[in-house]
Amino acid sequence: QGSASYTLTMADIGSRFRRAISDRTNPLILDGGLATQMESYGADLSGHLWSARLLRDDPALIKRTHAAFYMAGSDLATSASYQATVAGFVRAGNSAEEGERLLRSSIRLLKEARDEAWRKIQAEGGEGGRMKPFAAASVGCYGASLADGSEYTGIYDIGKEEVKAFHLERLKLLVKEEPDVLAFETIPNLMEVEAILDVLNHQDVSSSEIPAWISVCCRSDECLSSGEPVDDFVRLVAARSPATRQLVAVGVNCLHPRYVEKILERMKVGSKLALVVYANKGEEWDAEEKRWMPGTATEDDEYCRMAEMWRSMGANMIGGCCRTSVDTIRMLRQKLVR
Repeated sequence: QGSASYTLTMADIGSRFRRAISDRTNPLILDGGLATQMESYGADLSGHLWSARLLRDDPALIKRTHAAFYMAGSDLATSASYQATVAGFVRAGNSAEEGERLLRSSIRLLKEARDEAWRKIQAEGGEGGRMKPFAAASVGCYGASLADGSEYTGIYDIGKEEVKAFHLERLKLLVKEEPDVLAFETIPNLMEVEAILDVLNHQDVSSSEIPAWISVCCRSDECLSSGEPVDDFVRLVAARSPATRQLVAVGVNCLHPRYVEKILERMKVGSKLALVVYANKGEEWDAEEKRWMPGTATEDDEYCRMAEMWRSMGANMIGGCCRTSVDTIRMLRQKLVR
């Protein structure tokens, strides 16, 4: 017979992702805190670009970190583009052209790390029924680009049209690198959710056929970071998702794990989409001092116990956000994947 070469189209990859998140036996295991892991390797992530600065200064460390998550059991990892924008790179002294290149490089580094890790996993006979992992573009909220903590308040100084333009400019660059998924993360308010839904229906994005999720950040088990009710988010998505073909999942990230259960109950009742959860460790962040408060974190075993509950409630994708590590993800896979 011989072997025929076959290149998957983005539509094929999108279909594969949809099948993966509909698995009723096992959840898709996501990665953990990219910045947390890089800091454990000695990286200094101070500055307004946060982990995105290493796209310019130490891309090899980003690639090493992505690979570590894949090797630990992640079925999907996200790029180092959460806080990356062309304007942010220009503010850091780069040209606009270099900023565009650096933003696009975040996807290339992730896909290279994924492919190299997968070859190694296969060579070591460790795939054990695992599918080839996915590479997701991290699309942080507008507030993340400001580096002033506004992703945790939802208080913006611009309106919906400006937020749409912000996301569209970045997405036009990211989709050119063909990530498997678009992960809109840590979205703090309903205005930005509406803007994202509009952008997903823009021809420059919808023509890519890349599936997407929207994950909101919440300050309690009832409210988004902005104070708006989670129920209003669920109603908005339920109304808009039928006309937004690329939107395949909704969920929460970068919130205290104790809030997740009640929010999942609301989302499960109000939405027919897949559910994604990647909480932080519940550690308190001092925004003024820009440091984590000691002694406030959830331990890995307790986090994984909570994750088992999230899975039982129907969460299709589970991982970790700030302060979760490769060790957290390794334990998650051991606990959740049969």
